[in-house]
Amino acid sequence: MSKIIYLIGAGASYYSIPVVNNINYRLNETLERITQLTIPENLKSQYALHNLKTITKMQTLLKETKDWLIEELGDNSIDTLAKRLSDLNDYENLIKLKAALSCYLIYEQTKKEKWNKLAEASREIDPRYKDFFARAAKRSENYVQINNNISILSWNYDLQFEKTYATYYPDKDLGEFSDLLNSFPSYGKSKNDILVNNEKFNLVKLNGTAGLLYYKNDDKLFPLFKNFKENNTYSKELLALDVFTNTLISSLSYTHSPGLKFAFEASKDQDTPIEKAKILCRDAEKLIIIGYSFPDFNREFDAAILKNLSSVKEIIIQDYVSGYERNLEIINTIIDDKIIIKHHKDLDKFYIPPF
Repeated sequence: MSKIIYLIGAGASYYSIPVVNNINYRLNETLERITQLTIPENLKSQYALHNLKTITKMQTLLKETKDWLIEELGDNSIDTLAKRLSDLNDYENLIKLKAALSCYLIYEQTKKEKWNKLAEASREIDPRYKDFFARAAKRSENYVQINNNISILSWNYDLQFEKTYATYYPDKDLGEFSDLLNSFPSYGKSKNDILVNNEKFNLVKLNGTAGLLYYKNDDKLFPLFKNFKENNTYSKELLALDVFTNTLISSLSYTHSPGLKFAFEASKDQDTPIEKAKILCRDAEKLIIIGYSFPDFNREFDAAILKNLSSVKEIIIQDYVSGYERNLEIINTIIDDKIIIKHHKDLDKFYIPPF
């Protein structure tokens, strides 16, 4: 069984994706750069499906969406705006938000690796994921896989786990990584066909994943790009532009829906990530919280997860002192006071307890 459950948030991807306080500026700056992209003549032939006129239309559409989003956001977070749009059943604008955010996140995670000083959003992959894989994984059967005593619940809609796996097997596509990670939602499978396996490592994406789409006819999830082997600067920008356009147009046509799906949108059925997370939590003995701040709009779902930790004896919070104290206050209002809560202050590596 998965004896150790991780609950991770934005801080766990800090060196690849900016945290809430800084993401609005970075999103605006990045999307503006993509709208200003000029494709050199010698590169146009690489994109048979993209003539210059089509690319220009896509860029204009992105700019209009970006300008709307930045104005709507103001000083609020992406999640706050998404919650308001969801509460208002404003489907079209929620799709616009998801399309722009997905475009941004895909671009942010395809930036070239720089061996400069480690800083916020300076790396394609937060190096702590690579370190975690190296320490928590072993070769099992034909592939390197994370220890079966571990499962992860992630509030992040990024692809950090998949990209880390790609450093081991660069020729594999996203669907194969989904299988190796026992992801939920899983690519190419209907949600009804996916069962949580407590005997293996599981990765549950509580807010879904950017850069993927559901095909509504069979409710199957598929990626908008095959793999991470995008080496040219311009191809990265076009990849992000493709993700934006396909997410927006396909979703507004009602044939598809974005793979990025906030927990507060979910229906009250047994096939939501939250329900899968609750199943995993029942036999866990330790909970490790990394980079997560228990925001108000997730409180209902976090409480549902924490209340299912019936066998947990210890909770470890890996965070700054201020983050630890805030989380401690929230957790103590939900769980049994007999559970031991500890603070792990070293943020250089994701904490792994003895198995």
